[in-house]
Amino acid sequence: MDQTYNEEEQKNPEKPQDKNERAGGEEPKSEEPPKGEEEPGDPEPLDDGHSKGLLSVEAIEFKELPLGKEMDWFKQAVSRFVAGGAYLIAGQPGIGKSTLTTQIALDLSRAGKRTLIIQTEQRKEELRHTVTHMTKHWPAEQQKQALRLIEPENGIESLDQLPLFFAKEIASTKGRYHGVSMVVIDSVQGNGLSSAATKQYNQLNEFCQLCKAEEITVFLVAHVTKSGDISGPKDFEHNVDCVLMINRLLRGSRPTTVTKNRFGYTSGKIIPLEIDKETRWLKLSPYNVTANSVARTYLGPKIGVAEVQVMISLPPPESKGSITTQIVAKKGIQQLMPIIAQILDAEHEQLRLAINCKMPRIDHYSPLADMATGMALTAAYIHKDIPEHFLFLGQIDLQGKVRDVPGDLLRELLEQIKAGHITLPLRIYCPKEVAAQFLEQIEDLEIVGCEQFEDAVFDLWPDLRK
Repeated sequence: MDQTYNEEEQKNPEKPQDKNERAGGEEPKSEEPPKGEEEPGDPEPLDDGHSKGLLSVEAIEFKELPLGKEMDWFKQAVSRFVAGGAYLIAGQPGIGKSTLTTQIALDLSRAGKRTLIIQTEQRKEELRHTVTHMTKHWPAEQQKQALRLIEPENGIESLDQLPLFFAKEIASTKGRYHGVSMVVIDSVQGNGLSSAATKQYNQLNEFCQLCKAEEITVFLVAHVTKSGDISGPKDFEHNVDCVLMINRLLRGSRPTTVTKNRFGYTSGKIIPLEIDKETRWLKLSPYNVTANSVARTYLGPKIGVAEVQVMISLPPPESKGSITTQIVAKKGIQQLMPIIAQILDAEHEQLRLAINCKMPRIDHYSPLADMATGMALTAAYIHKDIPEHFLFLGQIDLQGKVRDVPGDLLRELLEQIKAGHITLPLRIYCPKEVAAQFLEQIEDLEIVGCEQFEDAVFDLWPDLRK
């Protein structure tokens, strides 16, 4: 309520009398404080009409939606799954965005909660097939309940329709979807929505606010651009409460990061996920996102056996990958990446991680260590170990061919082995031409000739062969 003031009282405010004045005595003189200074003391109490700051603001208690034990990883990631919260999940096509929202809807169905899924990309029949497959191990009655409580909607052709749709079908007690606990829009850009469609994104934001007022959770599924950014205008992700980014790595890994969270702490911690081949549910992956590997090479009698150490990890969400090296040439690593991607039948984007590579005790890099560097990188990507008694010799060209090594290096290596400076057993991967020169048979020494870099990879890990 606005404060009203009496003008006469403002012009001639009544001064309070002290006890000397009330007794008829003279008013005691008091020194005025210098201009710009105030006498110390407690602040005057505010009148009833004055603002009391945050004390006048009603406290909000965020209600949480119930999730089962299978979704513990999700609860830990977002801190709290709030009724009325607006959640955004983004990632490449086929990465598991729809899987996650369906998974949450299924989990809520166990608690008797209804979910509305507004589909812009799939047909209702496809969603039913997915739900049936994801619940095929559930008791029949529980599966039937899930199919009843998950409600598909394909009638939204434009986001402009969402506020009116909310009023008619969700907020109204006569609406088809009145009483739902969660609304999924899969996906926001499914109808070819442009980032410049400001009006439609504003209507989407209004829809989310309407749902928030009714404590209905909203889950928005979004595409990403070629550069990995969330599709849409800049304020799109600013208008939601929580943002999850799903990435794709090798071996089916789906590292997921919470990049924004108004309901909890955003630590930037990466949750390693994978899709269960049997149930198609997202679950925690046994493969950590950070991986280390070591491969060994031989660089002559002065250095002897040298190590190439590699560590890879998912870069921060705003980064597109990086290469940090000591001794090992960054350009050499960049040239190896497309060769490794082709061998692993992977897209180059899947290898775009933070790479740290070093060679202890080495002052300068020798191309003879290319093969060891490539093997260490490959092992880190596929989370495999390389036995300590394996040595890799040879330079790798742009076509993945293993180039010859100097003949002196071969003789020196044999002398080091005979002298006992390099212990046996030993398995040496080297160019095919070099392997043919090992005529002398030495017990516990095995030579593997390689024409291409992939020959060494498939010999060590045959399960990677297509």
